[in-house]
Amino acid sequence: MPYLHPLISASGKAVTRGFPHDALPGDSVDRPHLRGVIVGVEKLSAPSGGVQDFWENDPAPFYRKRIKGNIVLQEVNTADGADHGTLSMVAHWFSKQGQLWIIERRTMTFYTKPADSRMFDIDLQLEAANEDVTFLDDKDAILGIRLGLPFDTHYDGRLVNAIGGINEAGARGQRAPWVDWVGDVQGEKIGVAVFDHPSNRNYPNRWHIRDFAQINVGPFGGKVFQEYASSDNKVYRDDWTLTLKRGEKLNLKYRILIHPAEGPAAGDLLSDMEKLLDLTYRPLVDQRVYDCFNQWRTQK
Repeated sequence: MPYLHPLISASGKAVTRGFPHDALPGDSVDRPHLRGVIVGVEKLSAPSGGVQDFWENDPAPFYRKRIKGNIVLQEVNTADGADHGTLSMVAHWFSKQGQLWIIERRTMTFYTKPADSRMFDIDLQLEAANEDVTFLDDKDAILGIRLGLPFDTHYDGRLVNAIGGINEAGARGQRAPWVDWVGDVQGEKIGVAVFDHPSNRNYPNRWHIRDFAQINVGPFGGKVFQEYASSDNKVYRDDWTLTLKRGEKLNLKYRILIHPAEGPAAGDLLSDMEKLLDLTYRPLVDQRVYDCFNQWRTQK
């Protein structure tokens, strides 16, 4: 499975877990498929092969599942620009039987601004290649990120989502436009924000948040989240299974912002009257999170 690793802050500090690619001291060794940033799904089916796993699909000894798909990189292209650069790729998703189920086309655009941050967009297209394919309602899809130990809530890391949910207990299964996870990395407070684009299917999507610094988000996690108290009261009705007919395409967009998290949060700057007039509660996160999301969400 292709993956993007490591993610580095503007100050040169890694924010993603090193294991298993280049383990750092104290790294946890669970879930080795979560390397930096990944794209996949745990439950994908097609007539030629039933349900197969394109998420936890590392070879033995990590995983010994009998029905694992395989995502194979086919093509990579890069381009430079004055204020951004792009990394584009094509990958083929093969079933265990060798059938081509999905053609993945991905473009990642890396920006020079904000100068004190690192920001990139992921534009993703998934095409049903040779037969109908079905994405089952599941929480392990589409985008997965595993941050480093400083972001683990047991080490004073803290996640907040756009509607004020805090950490796994308050944000797992909640629908929200974005999340922001802050940790102390070698004495520097750094935040990693992940944004869900308004054009995405089922926006705002539900987030699979784990306190050990895992973030999953995708358009297929509906009623699978009904067991979590933090989910909304409509979750039990939301079967977000999707079938793509042969040749149909699903387009998705995500943005990741790695930003300084020192100083007053944007929410601190709002008076009680401003909050009342706004009729919204602004979670206490860095102003860059609001600025970068609002600029991006208006793009088509």
